[in-house]
Amino acid sequence: MRLERDTPLLSREMSILFQRDIDQLPAEKRINRIENIPIQKAEISDALQDHGEDLVTTKLPVRLNDYPVHEKSGQLLLGNP
Repeated sequence: MRLERDTPLLSREMSILFQRDIDQLPAEKRINRIENIPIQKAEISDALQDHGEDLVTTKLPVRLNDYPVHEKSGQLLLGNP
């Protein structure tokens, strides 16, 4: 999976960090499951411009289930869904 087409709201640094994590999953035969993501509210906590870039920090209180499983067997690798 490549993030380029999905990152208009991410900074370059965050895109690089996320892409590195995504690239590791196939090598480790892992799928990262994220489920049940109710967003309780969204609020802007800071906004500024830096070198022509608009930067917004948001607060998103959420609860979610995030856990890795083996790509072939579906076996839980870590955590408790």
